[in-house]
Amino acid sequence: MKKTWVIVFSLILFWSLSYPSFVEAVGEPYTIDQAPLDVPTFDDYTVTKVSSLSELSTALNSSTSKVSIELQNDMTITSRIIINGDKELNLNGHTLNAGTNGYLLIDRTSTTNQFKLFNGKIIGGPTTQNSAFLNVSYQKNINVVFEDITYKSNDTGGNFFVGLATNVFSLGTVTVETYAQNIRAGNMTFLGDFTGNSFGYGNPNDYGRGTGGVNLTFDGYNNSYINETNGGPASMSQSVGDRRIYIGKKSHVVLNNTNNGNLAFANNIGNFSIINVDGSLEATSVGTSLRTTASSVNIGTPYNNQAGTFNGQANIYVNQGATFKIASTSESGGAGTLYTYNTNLYVYKPDVLDMRYFGTGNFFYSYRNSPQSNLYLYDQSIGVWLKNDKGIGNPTRIWQNVDWMSLLKFDYHGATNVSSSDPTLTPDTFKINDYSRISNNVELPMLVLDPTFINESDQSFLNNGATTFSGTTDYYLPGNVKLNKAASNATVTMKLNGKIYTTQTTDDGTWRFADLDLSTVKGGTIGTVDLVDTDKRLATQIKFTVKDTIPPKATPKLIKADLGNTTKLNNPLDGISTYSDETTTNDKMTVEFVNSDAERTKMVNELGVHDIGINVIDEAGNKTLVSTKVIVHPKGENITDGYVFGKDYNIDYLTWVNASDSQKREFVLSKDYGNTKGYAISGNSITDVSADPSNMLITIPSNNWEPNKTYDIPVKVNSYTKIIKVTLVPSTVKMTIKQVYKGTDTPIYSDLETKSLVKNDAYEETIGDNIEEVLNKLISDKKIVLNYEGYNPVIVSDYKIYQHDKEMTKSDTVPNDDFSIIYEYEGQLKFKDIAEKLDFGSVTISAEDTETPLSDSSDKSLSIINTIQESTWKLKASLPSGITQVNGKKSPFIGNVIYKDILGDTLRIGQSATIIETQKDNQLFSHIQLRNKDTGIFLKQEPGNLKGSYSGELLWTLEDSP
Repeated sequence: MKKTWVIVFSLILFWSLSYPSFVEAVGEPYTIDQAPLDVPTFDDYTVTKVSSLSELSTALNSSTSKVSIELQNDMTITSRIIINGDKELNLNGHTLNAGTNGYLLIDRTSTTNQFKLFNGKIIGGPTTQNSAFLNVSYQKNINVVFEDITYKSNDTGGNFFVGLATNVFSLGTVTVETYAQNIRAGNMTFLGDFTGNSFGYGNPNDYGRGTGGVNLTFDGYNNSYINETNGGPASMSQSVGDRRIYIGKKSHVVLNNTNNGNLAFANNIGNFSIINVDGSLEATSVGTSLRTTASSVNIGTPYNNQAGTFNGQANIYVNQGATFKIASTSESGGAGTLYTYNTNLYVYKPDVLDMRYFGTGNFFYSYRNSPQSNLYLYDQSIGVWLKNDKGIGNPTRIWQNVDWMSLLKFDYHGATNVSSSDPTLTPDTFKINDYSRISNNVELPMLVLDPTFINESDQSFLNNGATTFSGTTDYYLPGNVKLNKAASNATVTMKLNGKIYTTQTTDDGTWRFADLDLSTVKGGTIGTVDLVDTDKRLATQIKFTVKDTIPPKATPKLIKADLGNTTKLNNPLDGISTYSDETTTNDKMTVEFVNSDAERTKMVNELGVHDIGINVIDEAGNKTLVSTKVIVHPKGENITDGYVFGKDYNIDYLTWVNASDSQKREFVLSKDYGNTKGYAISGNSITDVSADPSNMLITIPSNNWEPNKTYDIPVKVNSYTKIIKVTLVPSTVKMTIKQVYKGTDTPIYSDLETKSLVKNDAYEETIGDNIEEVLNKLISDKKIVLNYEGYNPVIVSDYKIYQHDKEMTKSDTVPNDDFSIIYEYEGQLKFKDIAEKLDFGSVTISAEDTETPLSDSSDKSLSIINTIQESTWKLKASLPSGITQVNGKKSPFIGNVIYKDILGDTLRIGQSATIIETQKDNQLFSHIQLRNKDTGIFLKQEPGNLKGSYSGELLWTLEDSP
């Protein structure tokens, strides 16, 4: 059934008149007169499993239809197997080996209408000219499906499939490699990935059924399409094949034919009526890639419309989004990349259009008696390459974004009828037979350096010290329109200083030269970078300038200078052992001190090892800073294999005496003390060995160390010895002064009323000083006080010496370790204040008992001190002689002296001692009131006393009781 796609009618008229036009329309701007065939289905098939050749033969030959035959193992076919009924053969992942005689046949008597072969591998088959592994009678118009099949013929001959009126469908992944024909059929539909290789040498002939390799072919001329009803031969009375190929969207057909036996007929596709490409066709042949005889006669009668198309011509449709790549690679071929009778090639906005012809003849070869061969290109760019370029390099000429162009009525004499929407695309500028390649891909590769290699002036450079050189790639269209598209797997070549470096770009288009050694390349040298992509297109060459960034090489030379002598620090070369540069000779280099004259003069006046800087500078300004060691030594010394410098120092006597030998070594090295450094010297090499006792020997003598004395410490590195003098400075120790109760650690009190204790203060004192002098000085400076109220007094020399809680033999001088001075005190029990005068004043004689307190002129209190540990006192009072008149009769006083305590008790003080108070709460200081309103001493008068003055003696007694 023929079908015309929706298109404007005027467009069809223009084409029928062979006049070019571009029309904005839905779909392609041309008529596709036959829709793709429907893929047959194989539903509801009954599975039959076979394990032997006989089982396989029986199952295939059975007249039962809708049977799915499933191989259970690899198998070898030794002869013909006839297929009957609708079948599918599932190889089930196994291999069929057909040898040289095994094959499958659907003959004219078979009841088969459709057959499917899938899921496995096939090897071998017949090697005769028109036989194949799978043969279908030319009188059978059936459907055959191949899916996920791999086939390899014998190396001496063989075809995969021959069925002149059969509709072949290739699904999934199918790979066919044959000596002769991959597939010869009535129609072919590809809805998957098909790879076809033909390798046999021979002549397939113009009917496409001879010997030698051809990928996809149909019987030529009137065969296969025209049946007897339409005037064809009776032998073809049942044939209704159309000779059309359809490649579906997302499908890929890759064809390769290496047959160079007859270049005109060794095709990728031969004798087609229609090639309709929605997917991808990549076809490469040594000879002519595409050829057809289907339209050899087109004079309007049914018989003579051999192509069977709406316009009587063979038609190739390359539709929007398709890939169409054909190539004829032989340079001796003469039949073009399209060898044809009346044929139209329609190309509308494909992803890829790429046609190559490297032979000597016309690009397209059409017989002169076929005046209707035309090329139509729509809505794409066009690039062309001259014949001698063989499609390599960049396009010779580019026309961008061409709405339409046509090349009408080309034949083997010429192709000059060119028209285009682009006024620059004319017969004078577009000469197809001068070209080896036509493509819509006019992109050009571009090299892009990494920013690291571009300076502020936008100039490209490469440091000769660099080990890498890198960049990225892009593609651009004329007008420098970048496409942000990487040039993957391209070859990048760098030429520099007579050398050639090559690398490949990665998938993302980046490139990198690594492990470069450019150290000998002079600054200013010009280098180039070129790129050739996988399509052999060339990027614009990048030129870059080498920048000398490698500093000179230089080694230091040890300088030995007498103290105060600058002679060795005047010429910088005295501090350089060797120097050189890859690109600058020594006589053109600059060598100079970094340190100023003043700095060098100061340096030479200080003993020790110093660092001095020397710059070595090449012509490019690169500099190397050499750090040279300068030994400044005492004048006249011969420095050979070692050197030591340091300083004499003082150290605290105790610190030194208490240190181990290893610690004493650290004092010699320490910046705070000896600051001693030692160096081992070998030629110009100087090594600090100060921290290595095995290389710098510091001898610590065995001595009875004494303060205020100086000792020699020898320090030796190899043959050089330096004496470091150490002076031991007397140390100070901590002296703690304690004032305690005798025989205890209990401190005495400095204030009895507040019970404040005497503090145990500590003082740093110099070892060997006189202790009494130290103590007297502290007393005079009022830092310490001896003797406190309530204690027996001591003198300065009454001290004891303790160290580590043990009493030591008393010494007059400060010992060499921390110590304590102990003063021991004895406590006292005594009256501090005593009431010596007790006076009751004038008392009126009374006929009754009366009580009279002390008068205001009387002493009012007494005070007691008790600092004796663990003792209390008792206070007693008595009137041994009583109270009597002072004059007159010396009459005794009638009454008593009484004492009232704070508890309200009244105590009579008589001739015998009476306890009137006791110590309370371990009071150190007690104050007793004698003259209070309700407590204290009172005079109790009884009736009968005579007028007069009375007196008596009151005896206070203070007793200690444990």
